Formats: sequence, structure tokens, C-alpha cells
Amino acid sequence: MVWLIRRSLLVHHISLKVRIGDYKGDGTPFVRTGDVETSDAFNFHEYRSMITPLNRTFAATGLSLDLDDKSRLNFTANYSRVESRTRMEPIPLDTRNDIFKLSRGGTTGIDIATHPWFAGTDLGNALLQDGITNLDDVSLTFRRLYEFGDRGAENVRSTFRVAGDYEYDLTDSIYLNVSATYGVTDQNQKNHGDINLERARYALDIESDGAGGYQCADDIARISGCVPFNPFAYDGISQEAVNYLAADTGLNGSIEQYVVTSVIAGDIDFAFSDDVNNLGFAAGVEYRKEKGQETPDPLRQAGIVRGSRIAKTKGEFDVVDVFAELHVPILEQLNLDFAVRVGDYSSVGTTTNWTIGIDAPISDSIKLRGALATAVRAPNVSDLFAGGTATAAFVVDPCNGISNADTGNIADNCRSISAIQNRIDSDGAFVLTQVESQNTSGLLSGSENVKEEKADTLTLGIVLTPEWLDDLQMSIDYYDIEIDDAIAKTDRTVILNRCYSVDPSEFDANCGGLVRRDGRSGAALDVNSASGNENIIKTSGIDLDVSYQTNLDVGDLYLGLAANYIDEYSITGIESGDTQHLEGEVLFPKLRFNINASYSIENFNLYWQLRYWDSTKDRNDNTLMTDELNEIESRTYHDARISYSFSDSINAYFGIKNVFDKQPPQLTQTHKYYQVGTLTNGTAYDLYGRSFYADIKLNF
Repeated sequence: MVWLIRRSLLVHHISLKVRIGDYKGDGTPFVRTGDVETSDAFNFHEYRSMITPLNRTFAATGLSLDLDDKSRLNFTANYSRVESRTRMEPIPLDTRNDIFKLSRGGTTGIDIATHPWFAGTDLGNALLQDGITNLDDVSLTFRRLYEFGDRGAENVRSTFRVAGDYEYDLTDSIYLNVSATYGVTDQNQKNHGDINLERARYALDIESDGAGGYQCADDIARISGCVPFNPFAYDGISQEAVNYLAADTGLNGSIEQYVVTSVIAGDIDFAFSDDVNNLGFAAGVEYRKEKGQETPDPLRQAGIVRGSRIAKTKGEFDVVDVFAELHVPILEQLNLDFAVRVGDYSSVGTTTNWTIGIDAPISDSIKLRGALATAVRAPNVSDLFAGGTATAAFVVDPCNGISNADTGNIADNCRSISAIQNRIDSDGAFVLTQVESQNTSGLLSGSENVKEEKADTLTLGIVLTPEWLDDLQMSIDYYDIEIDDAIAKTDRTVILNRCYSVDPSEFDANCGGLVRRDGRSGAALDVNSASGNENIIKTSGIDLDVSYQTNLDVGDLYLGLAANYIDEYSITGIESGDTQHLEGEVLFPKLRFNINASYSIENFNLYWQLRYWDSTKDRNDNTLMTDELNEIESRTYHDARISYSFSDSINAYFGIKNVFDKQPPQLTQTHKYYQVGTLTNGTAYDLYGRSFYADIKLNF
């Protein structure tokens, strides 16, 4: 049982119902100001939650059996279920572009002077006075569908995992372990508050019903229940239209994993001298299979609702790994470790990674350690097979501005497209309008061509256990990691540049099916992106761990410190060569550490923790904000807990997180790390404020 108390941010409600060009739905001018009492802008923060409400259920069981003196059997199973509900502001609707797709070559066909929703109204008269006679010519037709209720999603995620292993002693120093694991996670999501755009188009094509009202002009649509829809009415959308147009969506998905492993390990009866231990070894083989699928509802797959289009995902891969490890004591104060792992993936082929480690105790209180290693991360099911999610992120078209005077592969390839050449002949150059340049949509998907990430790592460290204080242990480790071919979605501008930079003899106007242009205007309507090996990631820094544990005359005391200092965290585009230095930004503070203290006396335990997050910058390359806004102060949080054990099987505790109610820094939409609905960043900072919890643990 857990109680949670949190501070909420209250905001004024600014309810914009309709905006048509520069006017509200009643024909009066639209006003946007910073004053919440006078602005007509919509305040979506009222609908957002800083923390998503969760209900968690967890159950676990286990069994261990000694079959005989040489063999043992272990079994575990667990189940968890998480239910959550998110709530957001009513869905936004731009009639021109969402329903009639003007940015993609469509037309509304709505005449301001004659269409019933405008003819003779204050709004229609205001538009006509401005010389606007067709809805196509209005700069903006926007409203929040408040009649449809808030947007939201209900998620249920359940995970089941079962594992077992059998261990057999082959000799006194060598054993065999065979294990198997199966796990599955299922997700069911239901969304509400959306609108069926296909039905909305029919519901805007209306005619007189002969009885003083209106009806949908299409006979088939009327049979299906179509009723007129007026998104421009300032007094609201009728309930009948809401019932006809409202669309509930959702998706179902699952991820499954099967793992079977066999390992033989132990000591080899060989030592380099009488002063050192025997060689230790482990070798084995592992089979792993992963499969996943995600099926959105038909409306999201077809892209006929306002929510982002999502394509179906389904795929699987398996891998067989063979591995070996060897521990070699060379001298009394020098040990070497060697490890190698070779994998055969159905997705990316053969991979190899290895490790060479050194462990050198140079005295009873000082030990040196280090490792040189390679590592591999093969693409997961999503990287390989994700069907795709819609995006409208800005794309730079390399053909923009091209004329007949330009030379080079890009110019030649652009002019080979007839629609682009026709605009050059007509206008002197292919120059995109603002609407065209800002409305290139696409899907972000997986790719079966993506390869594994490869990393080189170096760690060097020292472990100190001072003789003058037996209960103190300290370790300092330096790490330097470089990941090549890091997997990311390929930037859509990069896709266009790669496609159009090739020799004209090799040019494909569809760019392998990733690009679709308007056959009349030549503007890029869709640029799809897939997973690719796009980046080089480098990071280096220092980890510090200190622990002190001692038995006092009355009770036991533990003190601990875990700290990390980041010297570098950078991402470099393999093709562009551009480097982002992220160290010192919000998610990558130069310094962060935790200090823990625990004091136990008989059945009582007192625990305290300090969490520190260093001062940061929102952007290292800031050009958008003042230095004051870009600089974000450090945060220190304190947590406390008291617990009491009634017996070996019953323990109760009560705790407070963020004891001094430290509030997170406020960020704005200009900030790089701003998270919508939180006014801050919940990954870096504590959103709850002071919170209390209590629980009872029972062990059977």
C-alpha cells in the first residue's frame, strides 16, 4: 500500500474554440497575448499531468531443490501488470490540411459566399470583406475539438517470465549448468478523443434536406449515418455530429524472448607457481530468439484520424552465441582475464567481441585494474521491423531554388523530374512556398538493412582498502567508450541529399521507395526514414565509489558515495561530420552523485540519501536564449526512510522522498529539454515534490 502526495501546477483555462484566419468563429478578431485573461489562445497545460497515474500488480515465486550431493534445480516465475491512463488537451483540427489536405494538393471546394456555414454569418462577412472568397485562401482554419472530450490513452502492460536451471558437479572443481528462460510482455492500448477525417469530409459536403435544415450530400454516407458537421460554429459542434465522427483507436502488441544456455565452468588443474591459484575457465553456447509484433487499429493504419499514422510491426530474429572466458593468475599480484564471444545472428550475420582484463594487487591495500574490450549491440526487433510512425518534422529539399543555370548531380537529378522542370520553365526556378516546405510528412520505420553497433572500450581503475581503516573501500575508474555505427533514424534531409547527390545514371526519383513528390507541383509530399547506422558516440569520464561499514557498540553504520563525472559525451553524424557536444547539458550533467547512510539497531533501520544533479546548460551552443535562461541551477534532493522488522518474514517501512520539497527548474518551449505538460524535464528532475509512502513486505 502506497500513499502519494504531490504538488500540482494550477493554470488558467484559455478556451479557444475556433480560429479562421485572423478571426474567431463569431467573426471578431483573434487575439493572442501573454495575459491569460484576455488571450484567445488555447491553454493545453490545464489538461496535462506531470506524472502519469499508475496501478502496479506484481507476484513472484521460486523453488530451489538439492536433488543429490552433485545436482541442484532452481525455478522462478514472476508476473507483473501495469495500468496507466494519460490525459491531454482535446485534439487540434485544421480543416484545410487535416481534412482536405491542401498542403498536399487537395482543395476544400468551400465557397465563402454560398456555403451554409459561412453565407450570411458574421464570420463569412468578415472574410469576404478581407477579399477571401474561398476557404482554400484562408491562412488558418483551426480549432480544438472540445466537444469530443479530452484526448487520452489507457494502457495495460503485463509481463510474464519463467526461468529454470539445472546444475551438476562433474568433478569437485568443474560444474555444468543448463538453463532456460521464457518471457513475454503484452500491451493493450485504447485511445479516445480522435476524429474520423474521412467521415468529416463527407459531413462537410452538405445540401438542403428540404425541411429547412441540411443533410450530407452523399447518399451512401447518409446510409452510413452521416450528419452535417460544422467545425466553424462558435457555439459548438452538435452532439449528433460528435457521435458520427468520434473515433476510438488503439493498438495491441507483444514481445517474446526464448533463451537456452549451457555453460561448463570451474578450475583447471594448472598453476604457474605454488603461490597462485589454478586457472579458471567458463565456456558455453546460448540460443536466443526474440519476436515482436504491434498491430494498430485500422483507422491509425490507414491514416484517416487526426492522431499520427502508425503502420503494423511484425518480425523476429534468433542468434546462436559461443563464448569462452579464462582467468589466469600469473603472479601472486597479477591476474589476467580473457573473454571472447562469437554470435551468429539471423539478422546481421556473424559478430565477435572480446575482452582483455588485468587485476594487479600491488599491496594489501592497493589494487590496480583495467580492461580493453570490444562490444556489439545487434539491432532489436523495433530497429529491424518497426512498421513506422508518422512524422512531419521539417525537411530541407535539395531541389529548392534550383534553376536551369545550376550544375552538378543534384541540379541534374532535380530537373529530371518533370514537375520540377515545369516550374523552373514557368517561374525561372523551383522555389517552394512556405506551406510546401513545411508539410513534408513521412513514416519513421525500422530497416532490415541496419547493422550492429560496434564499441571500443577502455577502463582503468584503482581500488583502495586502507590498512588503517579496515571498513573503508574506495574505487576510482576512468572510462573511455566509442560507439561506431550507432543506430538511429536517418535524418530525412540526409535521405534526400544522399538520393539526389548520386550520378544521374544511377538516380532513382523515388529514392528506393522512400520519397514521393506531388506530380503537379513537384513538392516532396512524403520522405520516409528508416533505422540506419548514422552516428559515432563518444563518452569518457570517471566513476567514484566509496563505502564504509562498521559495527558500533550500539548498532551498525553504513556510509556510501557513488559519483560520476562526465568529461565528454558527443554524437557525430557519420555522413555530415557535425558533432554535438552534450556534456554539461540537462541530461548529461558534468557531476552527479548519491550519498547514502544507514543505521541499524536491533529491528530498526534508519536510512537517508542525498541526490545531487550538477548545474547545467540547456544548450552548449545556445543562440536562442539569454545566458540566464540557458543556465540551470543544480538540484539537491534528500530522501529518508524508517523501517521495522517484526520478524524474519514481516517488515514495515515509512518514507519521505524529497524531504525539503525541492521544486524542479521551470523550462519553456524554447528550451531544448522542455517536456510538454511538465514545464520542466522529468528525466533529470524530481516532479513530485515532497511525497510520502508506506509499505509492508511479507516473505513466505
